[in-house]
Parts: sequence; structure tokens; C-alpha cells
Amino acid sequence: MDHIVAVAIGSNVGNRYGNIESALRYLEANTDVVEICDTSFLYESEPMYVLEQDRFLNCAILIETRLKPLELLAFLKQTEEIIGRTKTIRNGPRAIDLDIIFYDDLTFDNRKLSTDGSIEGELIIPHFRVHEREFVLRPLMDIIPEFTHPLIKETVRVMYRNLMDSNPSTLNKVLPFPSPRHTSIGPILWPLAHKTYLMAAINATPDSFSLTKPSTTESAIKEGMLAVEHGADILDVGGYSTRPNATLVSAEEETNRVVPVIRGLRQSGLVLPISVDTFRPIVLRAAVEAGANCLNDVTALSGDESDTTEMDNNRCEEMKTTVRELGIPIIMMHSRGALNASRHKNYGPEGILQGVKDELGGKVTSALQSGIRRWNLIIDPGFGFSKTVDGNLELLRRFRDITLSSDVNGIDIRNPLIGFPTLAGISRKSFLGNLLQRETTPQDREWATGAAAIAAVQQGADIVRIHRVPEIRDMVRIADRVWRNTRKFIKYRVGVCERS
Repeated sequence: MDHIVAVAIGSNVGNRYGNIESALRYLEANTDVVEICDTSFLYESEPMYVLEQDRFLNCAILIETRLKPLELLAFLKQTEEIIGRTKTIRNGPRAIDLDIIFYDDLTFDNRKLSTDGSIEGELIIPHFRVHEREFVLRPLMDIIPEFTHPLIKETVRVMYRNLMDSNPSTLNKVLPFPSPRHTSIGPILWPLAHKTYLMAAINATPDSFSLTKPSTTESAIKEGMLAVEHGADILDVGGYSTRPNATLVSAEEETNRVVPVIRGLRQSGLVLPISVDTFRPIVLRAAVEAGANCLNDVTALSGDESDTTEMDNNRCEEMKTTVRELGIPIIMMHSRGALNASRHKNYGPEGILQGVKDELGGKVTSALQSGIRRWNLIIDPGFGFSKTVDGNLELLRRFRDITLSSDVNGIDIRNPLIGFPTLAGISRKSFLGNLLQRETTPQDREWATGAAAIAAVQQGADIVRIHRVPEIRDMVRIADRVWRNTRKFIKYRVGVCERS
């Protein structure tokens, strides 16, 4: 491949997320002409120019190609037709739109070749309106912030800042959950930064530290539906305990624990996202087949060193391949070594925050390089995993900094975790019991969990993972009203986002 090209993608007709994903899958199937190098986050935007139409879902991708500009334009138009785009008015509704924004540092304009007044086949590079379109510049900020416009002579970052200086933002970053298998449920898009979402932990294991009695399939399904009734936004079903000294569980046993629960939840009418808490490809595939549409991997696609069948590089690559093929969101949690061992707590002179950024950032970068979409990654610093009490407190106190950029003497230092949605898994953790300075069971730490959840909300956490929904729900709602701008709160429902 000879050329690097930035392409903007938008859709506002039908299954917008499905249209975008289908277009990318088609591009990926044509590796002889294009290769996707990177993807932005997903954003929802108001229409421009022609205002009487539905909102758009937008992203940007970076591709390598051997095609010349007009050849690439023809290939992208062919892709649009295959996905289902039909001719409408200019800037009107479309199932999919693929626009070349930058092609290397080339400047190209073939308008003089059009003699009949038609815009068909016209191509201007760089795109002549890139500097005025937030829905293009913001996704480009995710992947090529320092690229310099060959004509304007400003970087994407500077153009975006200039635009935002004179215009309020109209975008909402969204987290997509694809349609669950074997259901009529459409994709769900979560608007981010407007509220804190509640993930309820549903244990399908007899030895979880959070249980007062062994779990059964029936009790886990009942617990899940009750959590949703009380206000949970997503359920996280797990069949492998990560408490210290927990018994190792075979992949077959783990599958037999989680699949009936997930299938039972869907059969009970659950339409909300279901996450499966596993680090094994075989368990993940079975769970998604049963109706899960998210992965919570406490090893961040690295496997658990105490499970020798999962630690070789081939197994790790298999997990990345599985996640990429399934196209589901994945929670990437920071951990070190065996999950049920209490060690590896020294983070050196740079401290725990930088250690988490570097170590988890490396795994995130590896996931992106394997072809996993940027919009499908969620960051979890891993409270309680290979961390001291003070280390956990430092992460909670500076939770927001994990995904922010930093400036040193005016030079931007790229943090590989910049901009990713975050999850705080603080529920009933032992470090909370340690802080209480008294003997506690996990169930005794509910109020402490609430206090930690409030701190996480104040620090901008997008998702809080909890066990008891009613009490923590109320605490989080009040914290949201205190710390977030809820006047523009955006509700979601299956397949669509609506303002309220």
C-alpha cells in the first residue's frame, strides 16, 4: 500500500450503526485495495445545510491504499451503493456517506473536468469544507490530531479549536452495543458524558466474594431482572470468580454457568445490553451466541497466567480476533499476572497512575492495531487488582486523569488512553473494607461502595459497576445532578437516541 487516506463516514437512514459497520466490513474484505489502519470514536450530530432530516452517526477512519484518488472515489461510491445508498438531494438523508478528506498531503481538484454541471465524479482534496464541520474534525482529532492541512497550513487540532472558539459543540460521543443474536432487538447507542450508567454484576458462580449463598441459574436470572427493574443500564454476567485464592474453573464449566443465565435473561424479555465477564474466546463466543453483546475482560485481552491454557501468544491473539469478528464493545481492565493472586503492587518512581496508563495503554494500542474499533473500547483501571490501598485511593482520586492528555511546556504528550469511556469497578472491594478499619464482609461495604461511586462520578466515570442497584442508583443520580450538566441529558432506547 502506498498512500494514507483519511475518510469521513456518516449515516442517518435506517440502522445507522449497522450501515457504518457494514461499510467497514466491506472495506476490510477488499484487502487487495484498502486496509483500515485506525478508527475514531463514534459521534451523533445534528444535520447541516438541510436541517429537516434525522441526526447523523459519524466517524472517521484512516486507510492505506494503492488506489489513485479517482479510483478510490469510485471504490467508495461502489461501497455506498452496496450498503444501500440511493440518490437524494445534496446534503440530504443517506444510508451511508464516505468522503475522502485527506489523501497523503495531496491537493487535488477535478471540477474543471465536469462540463455538464453534474457533481458526479467531482473530487476536491483536501475536502473543501473540512474546517467548518465539527462532525468531521472531531473524529479526525481522535486519529490524526497533528496532521497539517496542506492548504490552510493548520493542524487538525488547531482547526478544531478555532471552530470551537466561535461555535458551541453539537456532537455527542456515543458507545454502541450491536443487536444481540437471535433477537429482534436493535442496536443501542449510549450518549456519553451526560449521565453515569449502572452496570449490575450478576454472578453465576458459587464462590464469588459478593454472594451470601451459592448462585443458581434461576436465582441469577431473577437477580438480573430485578436489577434492571431497579434501574441498571447493563448486566455483567460472570462465571469465574477473581477473588483471592478462588478455585480455577474450566472453560467448559464457565460456559455452562454463564450461557443459561444470558439465554434466560433474553428469553425473559431483557432488551438492555448484557456483558459477559470472561477472558476466554470459547466462553465469549458461546455467550454472544446466547445473547450477550459486550465483553468485560479483566485481563484486557492478555489471559490469566494462572490458567496455563490461556497464556500463550496464540491464545491472546485468538481473543483479539474473536472480539474483532464479533464487533462488540470490550471493557479493558488493568491487571498484572494471575487474577486471584495478591502481588505485583510496586509501580516504581513514576507512580501508579502512570503505570496504569502505560501498561493498559499498551494493551489498548495492541487491540487497535489488531483491527478492533476505537469506539468499542472502554477503560477500567482495575481497582483492587495488584494495587495497594493507597494505590486504589490514588486512582480513584485522579480517575479523570487516566484518559486526559497532558501538556508539558506547551508540547502535547500523547496518552494512549485519551478520550476513551471509563468504568469504575469499585463495588465491595477489599480496599474499602480496609479503609473502614473494622472487620467487614463484602455485603457490609455497601455504604462505602456508595461513597466510592460518588467519587467516581465526580471524576467523570461513564459506568460504575455495582452489586446492589437501588441504593447506589440513588447516590449516583444525585451525584450526576451535582457534577454533570443534565439540562441537556439524552435518553437512549433501543435503536435510537432521543433528547428529553
